[in-house]
Amino acid sequence: MKQKERNKNKEHKTVMYFKVDSPLSLRKEILRTAIDTTQLLRDYESFRSIKHAKMERYRELSKVFKEVELLTKKLRNKDLPVISKVQEDIRKAKLLDQRAVLNQEQAQKLKAKIRMNIDYQKKEPEPEIKVEHRLTDEEKLEQEIKDIQSRINRLDV
Repeated sequence: MKQKERNKNKEHKTVMYFKVDSPLSLRKEILRTAIDTTQLLRDYESFRSIKHAKMERYRELSKVFKEVELLTKKLRNKDLPVISKVQEDIRKAKLLDQRAVLNQEQAQKLKAKIRMNIDYQKKEPEPEIKVEHRLTDEEKLEQEIKDIQSRINRLDV
């Protein structure tokens, strides 16, 4: 019984051959499609990793924010002394005076920085030092894809 089923399966598995008019162009298209697919997959993986990192950072930020909120409430309820309205107005006036003095100082510092930047720009730029780095797997794959694309382009000629 099993032998009959096997024979039937063998009969259905016949191989058919047919002629392709331009096999070179078909192969080129298949290679281009494979390259595009790998690039899409790489971009998708990059997107997923960035999205995952973003969600992790958001969770961390929300934890820190909740902790800051809690500590702020504790500080307001327990540790801060009660300030009367008049004392608060005096404190605000002092702060405004201090800010005015700081703004004048900051303006002078900014002018000095501008002068320094002009002097610095007149100097000759330092030559850049090239640093060698080893290729990662992704960079190696990227290089291989570029090599295949250049070979395909050479075949077009």
